[in-house]
Amino acid sequence: MPLTRRVLPALALAAIACGGDPAAPNPVRPVRVPAASDLVAANVSDGQGAIWRQLTETVGLSWDQVAAVCPRDGMSPCWATIAGRDLNGWVWATDVQVTQLLARYAPAIATTPTLSGPAADAGVTAFFAAFSPTATGSCGSWTCTFGAFASGWSATSPGTGTAVQASVQAGFGSPSLMQILSTTGVATANFSRGLFMWRPDPANVSLVALDDSGSIDSPQVGVVVPNVLANDQLNGAPATLATVNLATLSSTHAGVTLDAATGAVSVATGVRIGTYTLRYRVCEIALPANCDTAFVTVVVRGNVIDAVDDAGTTRTGGGIAVANLLANDLLGGATATLQTVTLRQVTPDPYLALQPGGALRVNAGTPVGTYRITYEICEIANPTNCDQADAVVTVTPYPIDAVNDAGSIPSYPGGTAVANVLANDTFNGSAATLATVTLSQLSAPAGITLDLTDGSVDVVAGTPGGSYAVTYRICETASPAPGNCDQATATVTVQPQSFVVSKAVHRINEGTGGSFTVRLSQPPTSNVTVAVAYLAGTMNVSFSPAALTFTPANWNVAQTVTFATIRDSDKVDNAGTLTLAAPGIATLPIVVNGIDKDRKGTFPTSWLQAPANGATVSGVISLLGTATSTGGTLVDAKFSVDGNRFATLTGASGTYRPTWSSSTVTNGWHVLEMRTTDSAGNDGRMTIKVFVNN
Repeated sequence: MPLTRRVLPALALAAIACGGDPAAPNPVRPVRVPAASDLVAANVSDGQGAIWRQLTETVGLSWDQVAAVCPRDGMSPCWATIAGRDLNGWVWATDVQVTQLLARYAPAIATTPTLSGPAADAGVTAFFAAFSPTATGSCGSWTCTFGAFASGWSATSPGTGTAVQASVQAGFGSPSLMQILSTTGVATANFSRGLFMWRPDPANVSLVALDDSGSIDSPQVGVVVPNVLANDQLNGAPATLATVNLATLSSTHAGVTLDAATGAVSVATGVRIGTYTLRYRVCEIALPANCDTAFVTVVVRGNVIDAVDDAGTTRTGGGIAVANLLANDLLGGATATLQTVTLRQVTPDPYLALQPGGALRVNAGTPVGTYRITYEICEIANPTNCDQADAVVTVTPYPIDAVNDAGSIPSYPGGTAVANVLANDTFNGSAATLATVTLSQLSAPAGITLDLTDGSVDVVAGTPGGSYAVTYRICETASPAPGNCDQATATVTVQPQSFVVSKAVHRINEGTGGSFTVRLSQPPTSNVTVAVAYLAGTMNVSFSPAALTFTPANWNVAQTVTFATIRDSDKVDNAGTLTLAAPGIATLPIVVNGIDKDRKGTFPTSWLQAPANGATVSGVISLLGTATSTGGTLVDAKFSVDGNRFATLTGASGTYRPTWSSSTVTNGWHVLEMRTTDSAGNDGRMTIKVFVNN
């Protein structure tokens, strides 16, 4: 039998002129979307074995959203809830099924997809006697666009990006309208458009469960809705526990329950302030397959408590990350304090500790990273009124910088090469000390050690000469390795034993002599005998003595070596080289350059300074020759090896820098000559010997 229902007062007499779908882009008068209090109209039985859902219950969904959870065959039920609209068990009607529904109210719509004016008046009035409008017009000083409007998507999609909707409109100043048409915007939700949905009603009787709501003041407990059946209907009459059964389908809180024996919804102890939803099902006892579902909204009122997440940072040394967790928390709109709420740490953490006053401390030595705890605040006056939040703490390292060091020390007696590797290292912008960092040695060669008590790098006496690397690491004391650390290298140069001479290069007149002194650079571990010898040259050099002896007692006492040359008959400047040699000490050459006095004083003087006489050479050699002249202007300098010229440089500067490839001669001793010429045609020559070793 048809259902009786609430009809909008005097709708037929107060109908407002309509101009179309309020979802259309053309501007319309203000539209009112039905409030929750309006959604109490019963679903509609079509008398043909189907119950049709009120369009107002499914507004605000796009066609695309619905198509994702509802079959479009007009037979299979949907299976999900979207945006709070429970579509489970309802069948999404096709355009053919919607046409058949509208034809109950306006038969002509079955053959004409658009009816307007007098042809639609009766059908529109009959439709709105059963279905609530999804939007209503409002009237001011202007003529209203429409009075009542209802629109809904069907499951039919005639093409990409389009779908079929049906619209019914009642108004004055323009004709009534009922139409079925294709439209675009399938991805857009509209709160003036619902869904045409139905479900089977084999007995042609309607069971309708309508939503309920109730509230209670915390910390009180008890019944908030006396009987959910009070507004439910069966076959047009109130549903009772004598005609239907109740069952709970879901509840957002275990403390919000439905008593199936009485229909009462109650709130238990421990349910916090907030809004909760219980979903129930009602089924006809005589026909168990005839069921409907509804929701009960329960509001637990009181001081709203809100624990808000916190964030803080500290260094690895620890400290207070959040001064007061309650600083941004609220109770009844005011800042929560320890006088109004209790505070406790819910999740333990070995690095974070909640302090009695509400501060969150990070323990010293906490590794770098992000940490999280959950805490809870509860109203003191109402201990069940609680909320939780998270505090996230980021621990960052103190800046730490180990800087490379360098030092040198004689091989003997050895000792401290670097006083303190920490001297140029920093921690948190200040000089690092053994109080703020931990020092460790990562690697060191034999004879070299890092003293971890004072940071010095020490060399054992007698360590062979050379360059050595000591790698060390400094770590924040509160965050040791592999925590907040840095490393560097201390390079130590161990100076080997060597000869210290008063003069290593001499320039004398040919036929004369000279002297130089010799000592050691550092104490020897035993006596050292230094051999003096003639190496090579274009001039013979005699010397005395042939050997020098140094002891650990007299190593730094200079001893004298004298030398002499013989005057020859040519007019060429020559050179000869002596050597100082001892086991374990680098041989030191002593070069004697002789100036020939047999040529006129106005002739140019040449001096081949590099390479030195007696030097061992290889590859391409850069030569340095200098010249002076008192009898004319210098013109050029010619360079030759074993009489074969390889370079001629012009100019009067007196400085000449040719190159020579030693690969042009065989390995062994060879004579290099420099010859300079002045503008008077005079020349001056010098010869030396070098040893080629390619």
